[in-house]
Amino acid sequence: MESSPTPLPEWSTQLPDEVPATREQVEVPTDPLLALYLQGQDAWEMGDVEGARRLWQQVVDQDPQGSYGQAARAALQELPPPLEMEPLPVPAPRFSLQRWWQCLPFRQKLAAILLLWTTVPVVIFTQIQVQSVRQTVRDKFETSLRQGMVTLEEEYVQWLVTESQAQAQTLARLLERNPSLITQANPLMQTLLTEGLATHERDYPEMTKNLRLVLDAQGRVRQHHVVVVPEEQRNMPLLEPDPAIPLPPYRAQRVTLPAGTNLGQLPWVKQALTTGEPVAGLTLVSSQEDRQKLGIDTQMQGIGLLAVAVQPVKQREKVLGAVVVGSVLNRNHWLVDHPQRLYGWPLLAVYARDVQVTTNIPDPQNPTQRALGQLAPDPVVQALLQEGRNQQLTTLKLVRPDGRQKEYLALFRPLRGIPVSDDQQLDGRDEPELGPVVGLLAVGRPLQELEQRLWDYTSATYGLGFLILLIAWGLGWWAARVLAEPVRRLSTYAKVLAQGQYQERLSLPGQDEFVLLAREMSQMAAAVETHVATLQRQQQEADTARQQLEADVIQLLTDIEGAQQGDLTVRAQADSGPVASIADAFNVTVASLRTLVGNVRATADRVTTLAGHSEAAVVNLAQAAQSQELELTQALALAAENAQAIENIAQSAAEAAVTAQSSLQAAQEGQQAMDATAQLYAQIREAVGKTSKKVKHLVGSSQEISQVLAIIQEISVQTNLLSFNASLEADRAGEHGEGFRLIADEIGQLANLVRKETVRIEALVRNIQQDTAEVSHAMESSTGAVVEGSLLVQKTQQVLRRLAALSDQMTAYQEAIAQQTRTHSQVSAQVQTAMENVAAIATTTSGAAQEVAVALQELGEEVRQLQQFVQQFRLQA
Repeated sequence: MESSPTPLPEWSTQLPDEVPATREQVEVPTDPLLALYLQGQDAWEMGDVEGARRLWQQVVDQDPQGSYGQAARAALQELPPPLEMEPLPVPAPRFSLQRWWQCLPFRQKLAAILLLWTTVPVVIFTQIQVQSVRQTVRDKFETSLRQGMVTLEEEYVQWLVTESQAQAQTLARLLERNPSLITQANPLMQTLLTEGLATHERDYPEMTKNLRLVLDAQGRVRQHHVVVVPEEQRNMPLLEPDPAIPLPPYRAQRVTLPAGTNLGQLPWVKQALTTGEPVAGLTLVSSQEDRQKLGIDTQMQGIGLLAVAVQPVKQREKVLGAVVVGSVLNRNHWLVDHPQRLYGWPLLAVYARDVQVTTNIPDPQNPTQRALGQLAPDPVVQALLQEGRNQQLTTLKLVRPDGRQKEYLALFRPLRGIPVSDDQQLDGRDEPELGPVVGLLAVGRPLQELEQRLWDYTSATYGLGFLILLIAWGLGWWAARVLAEPVRRLSTYAKVLAQGQYQERLSLPGQDEFVLLAREMSQMAAAVETHVATLQRQQQEADTARQQLEADVIQLLTDIEGAQQGDLTVRAQADSGPVASIADAFNVTVASLRTLVGNVRATADRVTTLAGHSEAAVVNLAQAAQSQELELTQALALAAENAQAIENIAQSAAEAAVTAQSSLQAAQEGQQAMDATAQLYAQIREAVGKTSKKVKHLVGSSQEISQVLAIIQEISVQTNLLSFNASLEADRAGEHGEGFRLIADEIGQLANLVRKETVRIEALVRNIQQDTAEVSHAMESSTGAVVEGSLLVQKTQQVLRRLAALSDQMTAYQEAIAQQTRTHSQVSAQVQTAMENVAAIATTTSGAAQEVAVALQELGEEVRQLQQFVQQFRLQA
């Protein structure tokens, strides 16, 4: 409205050129600071926050203490804090694992971690299991070689010594009853030496006794029976290991020794005659003279190995002679062919010292023949004959009869001979109680068989590990997808909220911590949406007031534009609003400078009032920020409850791992039970072996019974002859010999009765021997059945071991799940930390609002200082 006329001040004049600041001036353009401030206001209205910030900051820099600078500084404080943009990463010139890992989505990272955590234990466990299985296979392979070595030594080589000793004892007892049979040739002794003691040797040719000698007290041969194998059997070719092909029959060629051959210089004969104690064991016959004396030089042809027993014949502690029974191991091919057929051992050999004397190893020059005379490998000789070791493993490369070269793993063991007496020299490292080393035994199996077993078990173990790994990978990938899906949806929802779409809501199925977090985020979005709506309404009101103020200011500037040219007659036209007061003040100022000072004071008071109102609005804003901070604190409490729930899930997973551990322990107990069953089968097998040995002893006993029956039959023949002679003498005596004749007839009848009973007993013994042979064959079949049972038990053990491995793997899975739950707990803790950061930001916002209030108070103080400054103006020159 139009102001009333006021009296002119003292310095007023009607001349325009005499009015201060109204002299003629050059045209002044619009204030550039005001233009920058208005451009910043336009940028803010268009949504260009950073542009408005940049323009207002220029105003502050150019007018730091002026009104424009303070207004721009206040506008800058109302702007949201600037976004902190991370610098774009510089593209690496080559592949970077860290950069690649950072670019992966969370689901792929989680899947990679799960796959890694399952792959590493499975690979390590599989490798350990492979090494264990390979070592177990090697140990079993070597154990089978040792078992074969023990069987060959005890059931064949040592059995020759035992049988020789039994036959020597039988003959010695007979000679002790009738010492005259030592020097006198007797049909009964010849029968016993040739046939009576060798009844079943044709059924077991490897048990053939080549020597049966009767010696006198000086060691001279009085009666003997010596046989050697003929030339065609000495050079017997290699036989196929097919049990269906029978072994060739045993043929013996008898050798006659010169009469009175003296064997008393042989160490083992001399020891028995000197000490009167029996001597039995293995001995070397290296002298050709000794071989010729024994009549076995044609079969030995070089160093020989002899299983011999010497039994002294004593009467009243006086040595009357000795009985010698022995078997030549040289070229005794049945000794290796029979075990090969029975037990399936492809490589067997007997060495006299280090020279092969009996073997089924092919000759390198002629693979179809036996490698007789070949030397043992140098490492074996070094270890067993020089260093005194108990056994030695080595690898042999042989050419088979089919022309192919094969490698064998062979086990060598020394053979101990007859212990030396105190006055004899010890050989190297040999001990008296063990006897000197007289030879070697070798048992071998193809190395390809061991490698095949290793490959089978290794491939099976790797296959099982790969299958477990595939299952673990599948479960890990599925678990990663399931666990990452809520995180993905939460991340997407966070992006939506970051774009300002607070009206969107997120709903997840289930009742887990992610669902609770989604619910809390939705509630937070609703609260933020409410606050944003309130702020937008306040902003619209402020914009409306600001636009009205700008229009009034522009109108005021238009009305007073002439005053810049020195025209003090202009009047500002303003009817309402804050600018109306400024227009009235301007009009009053033109009329009177003193009134201008008063108007300036009034204007300052008005500004103070407006600052008070603004301060109240800022306080309300700070209170709203504090309310938001309280709501965020409640959200933090809910996040803590989520973390506690995840810990409970981790504890449940740990209990599940304990349950899996219990199942693993049960599987291990089952495996221990199967190990005990395997030991029981081993004991059964050992018992069957012992029973087989007893059956063989029974065969020997039946042979002794046959010998005794032969003696009884001979006595019966002599008795009949005596009865016949007595009858003749009774006939010569006539009537005086009648009683003698009756006695002779009774003796003859008794002799006939003895002969008949002897025939019946002989038939009974023959049946017993036949049954014993059948029992022996049945025991061998039982041995095969027990071996098959042992193999089945071993397969069951392997299945139990696999079950134990699977239980162990399930335990690892449970532990991995527990670890993942703990990882999710850590993620929940990170979310809680993020909520705390948001709360801190809200706290910062509240503090900023309080700082604005303080700034407004400072603005009021500056206005008061302005009033004091205006009062200092002088109105007159």
